[in-house]
Amino acid sequence: MATSISILICTHNRCQLLARTLQSLSQVALPEDSQIDLLVVANACTDDSAAVVVAATQTMPFPVRCVVEPTPGLSIARNRAVQESSGEILAFLDDDVWVEPSWLVELARLYQQYPADFSGGKVTLWWEAVQKPDWFINDYQWILSGLNFSDQIVEMHTEHGAIGANFAVRRQVFARIGGFREDLGRRGKSLLGGEESDLLARTLAAGFRGFYTPHAVVKHWVAPHRVTESYVIGVMAGFTQARIYMKPSFGPRVALRALVGHAWLIVRHQFGVICSRIQGDAAATLRHRIFRAAGKGGLIGSCRRLLGCVPR
Repeated sequence: MATSISILICTHNRCQLLARTLQSLSQVALPEDSQIDLLVVANACTDDSAAVVVAATQTMPFPVRCVVEPTPGLSIARNRAVQESSGEILAFLDDDVWVEPSWLVELARLYQQYPADFSGGKVTLWWEAVQKPDWFINDYQWILSGLNFSDQIVEMHTEHGAIGANFAVRRQVFARIGGFREDLGRRGKSLLGGEESDLLARTLAAGFRGFYTPHAVVKHWVAPHRVTESYVIGVMAGFTQARIYMKPSFGPRVALRALVGHAWLIVRHQFGVICSRIQGDAAATLRHRIFRAAGKGGLIGSCRRLLGCVPR
């Protein structure tokens, strides 16, 4: 059965990283009986991103196109990519990954052999520009877009088996449930996330099926500024804030539980921070600070939701 795949990359002023991602794509093996194309969305770029894409057309084994989206915002760029693409399967990649040579073949095989409407692939962290800090444990890898959900192909029953650096969705899903929420997702210096989780949650709720494959692998480049305690804490706060925005309803009972639960999280882990500092346990202190940030993000999100400050 023929497979039509559009590879979609959204980028913002990171032309050097984008060039490396495109270099890795130029070396991928092509699945048999397939139609492949690549679309790059240059999102409010003021650097040489468009020129990098043009240069890549000389070495790429499939058609390449660049579209300019002037309005900043990752979700906005992704929705533009969906509109501009033509493939039956839309494979999203970040602009700072290294794609393993077998990635595309394995992705096509998954959709040929399984009833997948969406999928997530394995993402390993690429410690090239910075050394992995002692405090960084596997529990934090998702914060840097790392994912190792299973060592075999499994069906996903929650939205947590896929991550934005390496996931794919059938076009019919977007036709049915709509695109990414544009009030979620990274924009400028904001660490608010959740747009992929929201999309996949709505996908599952609509009855579509998703699968995780450990065979479609990419490496995700770890930027030095992201391996800081402040960044990790900020991402956690942004994630829990977004989770509140994702709730389909926020009536009195749900709101009360959210307010009380996140307030208790703050108090509990503030106490944990104090105790672990007294004990001189730096790793435990950071863990409590991260969970305290989760409480703060959830509390902020709850208050904003109650005040009607969440755009839809």
